[in-house]
Amino acid sequence: PTSVFEALPQEVVLCTKQLCVLLRLAVLMHRSRSPVAKPQALLDVNGLSLTLEFPAGWLASHPLTRLELKQEANYLQAAGFSLTFS
Repeated sequence: PTSVFEALPQEVVLCTKQLCVLLRLAVLMHRSRSPVAKPQALLDVNGLSLTLEFPAGWLASHPLTRLELKQEANYLQAAGFSLTFS
């Protein structure tokens, strides 16, 4: 619930929201706790907009992660964020 941010000082709300989103993405990417190396993805954060870029073909070979990212993008959209990935 985004209402928890209302108790924070206004100057830290955006940064705190961004950190929460980054934590959610970290959990999503490391859900299996597998020793297999994760991809070298690039992340760009600009206000409420996040862009995540994976190596070519990586998402195609990891359909569950792609599906979870799509679902996360929907959750984040409801909270006012935009997540795009490729």
